[in-house]
Amino acid sequence: MLSRVQPALAAGRRGAAAPGVWTLSAPDRDGLRRNIRAQAVHLARRDEADLAALCYTSNKIKASLPHRFAVPADSLGGLLETMRAAVRDPATLDALTGGGHPRVRYGLVLPGIDAWPTGAPIGVSEAPGGFLDYLNEATTEFRVVEDCLDLYDDRVEDAGGVRGAALFCVEYALGRALYALDLNPAFLAGNGVGAAAAACLTGALTLNDASARFVGLPRLDPERAPRVPLLSAADGTGTGRWLTPDGPRTAPPEDVGHLVRVGPSGRFARRVEDAMRAHGPPARVVTVAADAGRDLLALVAALFREGFEVKWEAAYSREHRTLRGLAPYAFARTGHPHERGTT
Repeated sequence: MLSRVQPALAAGRRGAAAPGVWTLSAPDRDGLRRNIRAQAVHLARRDEADLAALCYTSNKIKASLPHRFAVPADSLGGLLETMRAAVRDPATLDALTGGGHPRVRYGLVLPGIDAWPTGAPIGVSEAPGGFLDYLNEATTEFRVVEDCLDLYDDRVEDAGGVRGAALFCVEYALGRALYALDLNPAFLAGNGVGAAAAACLTGALTLNDASARFVGLPRLDPERAPRVPLLSAADGTGTGRWLTPDGPRTAPPEDVGHLVRVGPSGRFARRVEDAMRAHGPPARVVTVAADAGRDLLALVAALFREGFEVKWEAAYSREHRTLRGLAPYAFARTGHPHERGTT
């Protein structure tokens, strides 16, 4: 059924720039601000159609120095506006800059349908990491999903649990896209529908089993250990234990400083945050809230700012994986060969 959604997306974006993630870095904050200004001057002379390739170039030929600036970009004008605001306003620059901490790890929390208020949709706009392909895989298995774009609109009748099934598909596709980008979570936690999606992403449940037994949470097979630690309400115990490749445990993995939370902060998400804080440093929480496709770009940008390395080739289609000319780094004496002219 998703085949009826994808052409509409393509038609809606015809003539528009393909999206990307714009990244810059510098050895210090002042160098970063000067670099943003120099690149903005250069980008103002470029064509909208080059946006994705320009973003890819910024990802590939610019060194990942300690101070990192990263923003999702779905239009050249919007990117320029954000960059100019960061140059003018220190608070904006702070919000879009990270420290690039080494060896960072994160956990992924997937909520159930009850955590989503009416009127809070998850969309399926164009996104990196093969998001739409994974969504198509899941929706074909579940035989949904005509209402994916306005899933939580109160005008959509929830016949046969279509909202829950479609939320599962979106969460599954989001997780698969993160893996494709090499942004692999150190653990997954899920409640309700999110528990089934998390179980599939860790290998503790197959997609076929999830769709066949979706009415009522599918019980996990104790013989299928998850590839990474999993906190799931579907483990059959009701105790909220962590299932790991080495057997169950009662505490989350250690040394995980970040938490990516899909949707609002319900009781389950707060419980995971509290568990992390009790066994390690305070969790930094990144939220994917409204449009899973567009928010995935923002999530990739946020994780890059925090020090995660991204498999950028998976974030762009083949036609956009080309290098374009960019201005030299403002603090550097010489530029990369691709920075001294256009291709």
